[in-house]
Amino acid sequence: MFCILFLVFVACDLSNTSETKKILSTEKAINTEIKSDKALNRGFIKLDKENYISQNTQSILKKSSLSNNRLIKLGDLEPPYKIIKHRGNDTLIIIKNMDTVFFKMIDYSKDNKNDPTFKDFLKGFFGN
Repeated sequence: MFCILFLVFVACDLSNTSETKKILSTEKAINTEIKSDKALNRGFIKLDKENYISQNTQSILKKSSLSNNRLIKLGDLEPPYKIIKHRGNDTLIIIKNMDTVFFKMIDYSKDNKNDPTFKDFLKGFFGN
């Protein structure tokens, strides 16, 4: 049984190696249009053949007709829209229907207090 499960996991892993997927870095510039839901995949938005961005990316400003004067996540917007990001900048500019919303990219190098590690969970559950 273990061998069968192992082979299934290896086959799944090998099927994903044909395409290199990575999170968009602040050093890369992007200017692309998300035209349909086909670009949305398991909590990420496919920007091009190799770059993805999280749908949990948070907006910066509340003043926009798209956001109904509240902070929204990138995944809350329905395609089509245009994504622009300048090299060396962590701000995404989203243009939809002649309206613009700004989003700040998630910094995965920093710890997020709202997303504890398993170690943090065990400390909280069992105490120090």
